[in-house]
Amino acid sequence: MKLLLALLVALPALAHAYPTKPVRVVVPYPAGSTPDIIGRTLAERLQAAFGQPFVVENRSGAGGNIGAEAVAKSPPDGYTLNMTAIGPHAINVSLFARMPFDPVKDFAPVAHVLEAEGLVPSPAWKAARPTDKTWNPGDATNLAIGQGFLLATPLQMANYAAALASDGIVWKPRLVTEFRDRAGAVVRKFEKAELGRAASIPTDLSLIRDGMRAVVADGDGTVFFPFRGFPVAVAGKSGTAETSSGDPNGWFIGFASFESPSIAFAAVFEEFHEDPGVHASQVAGTATRSVVGAKFGVQ
Repeated sequence: MKLLLALLVALPALAHAYPTKPVRVVVPYPAGSTPDIIGRTLAERLQAAFGQPFVVENRSGAGGNIGAEAVAKSPPDGYTLNMTAIGPHAINVSLFARMPFDPVKDFAPVAHVLEAEGLVPSPAWKAARPTDKTWNPGDATNLAIGQGFLLATPLQMANYAAALASDGIVWKPRLVTEFRDRAGAVVRKFEKAELGRAASIPTDLSLIRDGMRAVVADGDGTVFFPFRGFPVAVAGKSGTAETSSGDPNGWFIGFASFESPSIAFAAVFEEFHEDPGVHASQVAGTATRSVVGAKFGVQ
């Protein structure tokens, strides 16, 4: 689900008296994709606001790397923007042996464009629907296993995993932790902030964490093989979400280390075509192993 969208520009950041000529908006995904739809809507509003054309250009391929590379290698004058999702700047570094750009140093963030709200259904929510208003026992069962009407984004699931690992503390997500000037000096920091605490019982949280650890550590766990021999104790939950294409989105969320959590994660492989013995959630687990390994300096 490409629902976490951001607008980036090749360094340095935008100057004053901007823009004085047309602006190119590169979308590193195909026409009709979520970033493309949002990008075109945003381009229309920017054009109306600034009085200059904002021209959308689709440069898809290599998981978004082709379009992102085009932006990274463009003149750093603010007239080539990158309407992107998390892939080229967070996920692809663990999937590609070599990246054609530096996802951090070659770009400057302009704006966080969209994060869908998600949905946790309830009897009151269903009663307000125009049809199918009755809350059935199966609705509660589906909700308990993450199916049915439940909608969640990767960022929301990562925050959920962080709350589990933090004894119910819900933290405010940060896309940026600090700003630095060209000399590397920190000019502004964004400190972590607590949003609240989950209405949970410590014993229940402990049991959930133990179950998530078994997903990875137990020989019958659904993501045992991707983490076999991994020196960091990881806890997680795998799963798949149905899509209209027939190929599921493969998920793996969790935290590490199990004993002393310092990282929470949510990996999603969109519309992954599964074959016998090749499951979407296990592929998401394999990608997560690379990311966690980089965090802890292990393989």
